[in-house]
Amino acid sequence: MRERVYLCGLGNEQGAEYPPGTELSLDPHTGNLTLRLERMRRRLSGSEPKRLTDLIEIASYVFAADRNVSRGSPDDLGYSANWRRTFRLVVAVRELEFWQRHDVNAALREALGFLSEDNWHFDFVPNLQPRPLQLYLDVKNADVETSGGTSIVLFSGGLDSLAGAVHELRHTNRHVVLVSHRHLPGMGTRQKELAQGLAAKHSRRVTHVSVDNSLKAPLSDPEETQRTRSFFFASMAAVAAHIEKSDRIRFFENGVMSVNLPFATQIVGTKASRSTHPRSLELIGRVLRLVSLHEVTVDNPFLWKTKVDVVRELAATPFAQLITRSVSCSASQYANSTYKPHCGACIQCLQRRISTLGADVGHLDESEGYAVDFLTSAREDGRQRAMALGSVRLALDCATISDRDFFGRFADQLSWILQDYPASEKDDVTKKVADLYRRHGSDVRKLLSQATQPQALAVLDRTLPPSSLLALVLATALSATPVATSEPEPPKLPEPPPEQLATTVGHDEIFVAVDEERGRVLVSDRPELGGPVVVQIMKLLIQNSLTDRGEGLAPKNHRGMLAKEIANALSLADDEAVRSAIRRARAELDEAERQLYGVDADSNAIIESVPRKGYRINPSVHVVTLDEYRNR
Repeated sequence: MRERVYLCGLGNEQGAEYPPGTELSLDPHTGNLTLRLERMRRRLSGSEPKRLTDLIEIASYVFAADRNVSRGSPDDLGYSANWRRTFRLVVAVRELEFWQRHDVNAALREALGFLSEDNWHFDFVPNLQPRPLQLYLDVKNADVETSGGTSIVLFSGGLDSLAGAVHELRHTNRHVVLVSHRHLPGMGTRQKELAQGLAAKHSRRVTHVSVDNSLKAPLSDPEETQRTRSFFFASMAAVAAHIEKSDRIRFFENGVMSVNLPFATQIVGTKASRSTHPRSLELIGRVLRLVSLHEVTVDNPFLWKTKVDVVRELAATPFAQLITRSVSCSASQYANSTYKPHCGACIQCLQRRISTLGADVGHLDESEGYAVDFLTSAREDGRQRAMALGSVRLALDCATISDRDFFGRFADQLSWILQDYPASEKDDVTKKVADLYRRHGSDVRKLLSQATQPQALAVLDRTLPPSSLLALVLATALSATPVATSEPEPPKLPEPPPEQLATTVGHDEIFVAVDEERGRVLVSDRPELGGPVVVQIMKLLIQNSLTDRGEGLAPKNHRGMLAKEIANALSLADDEAVRSAIRRARAELDEAERQLYGVDADSNAIIESVPRKGYRINPSVHVVTLDEYRNR
């Protein structure tokens, strides 16, 4: 995997000691990065907070590198293989000994690795020309009320951050500092308008800080996922917390978007953002606790709320009219628009529309503001159809799901969430996640039920576009055959060669099929294999098995894949993630074997380990189509 090298704030002699790389500089005159925290409330007092100044520079360099290296497009060959990138940043810092500490370096790498799913490596060198923090600050004088303390609230201008700011103002007596990243001129204007709307009723309790961070020529930003943005955001908030003597940094985002369960194993990357995932916030908090000069907590008070809950609470306040001015869209060409600021196709737009309609405030979020109507517009792009239908189907599946089925389906994702909870709380947290998604599913179910009746004639007359979300949902609910939601996605395995199916299947004959619609692998007389990681691995190994059979290879010559090769092919965390998933799948299959036949299982019976070759589907296993599997 190619390593991208960035030389960050280095002098000429320092740079000569390292391999050639892209130079990054925050020098206000000659640099290629801009960093400015505008409208900070007061000047620093006391000594320069060197670690914090280092932190915001490091965060700025990381964010620039993230944007500068494209992961490719889903239409590109090798997109999956290119998803995970490797970065090496050589950074000039003021407190060299601190940043070279193993615990600090490890915390930084782990946080960024989980957020972005990339590999990050850091070499720290002395900063020979350190700039003071004041250089990055644009200060204004303001008289504010701080007797109740201060909260730093990350403020994007979307619905959740708006609702969070209102929640903090109404449920505490704290001074609220709103920190915004002004990545688009139009969004910057809206953030300012919303902040002014809040300050109109709480004039001495609201301060709005806008962060200007941009790349200058010849740097470009081809990568739109920006998975390190929340780390950059939190680092700016840490500076605000230091200046304001605040002990609290708050990300406000509903739990469904924070946990962000996958709705299809084929949807990767930006569709599964980890910006406010509980694990992300814990890892970011770990870095900030090491760097900050006083104790600072990082949390998300909306973790156990659905977006409908969030909007319903906001709509019951005097700030309800601000819903109209908030923007949630991730597509820059729309979010920057004055009259139609939402594309209606991205996951943020989908969830926003579910929440405003579900909370009965559609009049504050009119359909005219969306390029694509939530329910009735044709969705021409295949991936957009897959995303819209997949996210809604996930919600409907969860509306009535049992705890046991929920835990089985999302075991991998739940393990990420539970890592930082004590053992005594794990069961309760797991049930909270399941309940969160059941409530979200009930909201979506109710919304679709209410929307169907007014469109009944359009359905009967066939005037409702067949690629509209409502038509797709109805078609998949009424038909046993899945409706195609996209041309290139989700990819289907090729049909296996015909098998002579035995009329009586002995326990030494094993049949395997992939159920694409439900994201499961079926194994004769054994539990279904689920979970996105296990299913991805099984599909890859089955694909290899079909290729080897199609080429007429003898069973002993069927190829295997090493764990590292599988991890790279599927953009998984590392080879240990592959081994762990295979161990889990084998354990389930082995236990079923013992219960069925009363004998110790052969762990190689289905997923075979071959010395020096790696993993493969055992050549004795019959790979069949779903119909053949059901009719055997």
